Amino acid sequence: MVFLNRLILGTAQFGMRYSLAENMPSKEDVNRILDYAFDLGIRQLDTAPSYGESETRIGEWLHSRKKTNDFWLCTKMDKMPSMNSGKQVAQQVCDGITASRKRLCCDRLQGYLAHHSQDILNPYIQDSFLGAQNQGWIGDFGASCYAPEEVVKIQKTYSPANLFQIPASILDKRFENIATRSKLTTTHSQAPKFILRSVMLRGLLTLDHNYLPDNISYLRKPILLLKDLASAQNLSTAAFCMLYVLSRHENASITFGVLKFDQLNTIREITSVQPMNLNILAEIDKNIAAIDARLVDLRTIS
Repeated sequence: MVFLNRLILGTAQFGMRYSLAENMPSKEDVNRILDYAFDLGIRQLDTAPSYGESETRIGEWLHSRKKTNDFWLCTKMDKMPSMNSGKQVAQQVCDGITASRKRLCCDRLQGYLAHHSQDILNPYIQDSFLGAQNQGWIGDFGASCYAPEEVVKIQKTYSPANLFQIPASILDKRFENIATRSKLTTTHSQAPKFILRSVMLRGLLTLDHNYLPDNISYLRKPILLLKDLASAQNLSTAAFCMLYVLSRHENASITFGVLKFDQLNTIREITSVQPMNLNILAEIDKNIAAIDARLVDLRTIS
């Protein structure tokens, strides 16, 4: 169970059609997934109001199972509309946090992120986040980012922000220096915390390489190599991708999504093995080169 405290169940697919999924799971399926995740030892959930019914479904499950206090919950602030008044911004932030807490049936959100990273650069939003933290409504806060420079800019201009969600995978090493450092150049006394997302490029890395759409045909060779490397380690491709990122970024957590409860068996695979050693990581990197960042940016290939 080496990695359990670093695994966060992502729940976008609980409330909307997401990525490769043709449909979202039923309420019963969501409950089954959450029950099984809890049984496996998962105690962290990531969600957002923009994920449709996700917050509501999670909250109903937490309430019905009486497990609200058993989970670290992270959600996000929707993109903030243009406002010139600090009072208006504060009210908007307060209303958003209050609504998420109500839907999730909890008093406190342990993690809270600006879903659009530029929003947290707004001084009014910064003051509102700090105010919410002082009220005990939220814990760590920061932003969901797509590019390394976004993290650097936020850290340099707003040191209290210490929680960042960033993409990282075996093919995407844009954030490698940032996510593996214990600290960034900041006046904040607490080292930033990183949640790594898109570890499997929303499932693209686990597709059959023979049936990839033409717009992502450049992934065929890496996916075939991944399958062979995973097989050599007696792991599924999904488990191999997760294990690589967990081993490469030993101070970060990762978020992962599932559509069916049996997909959580991947967690059984990676919690029963040790981290990859440096020699294995180096061999993987030698065989699979990082792809051009523009080709693994999910904003352009989804």
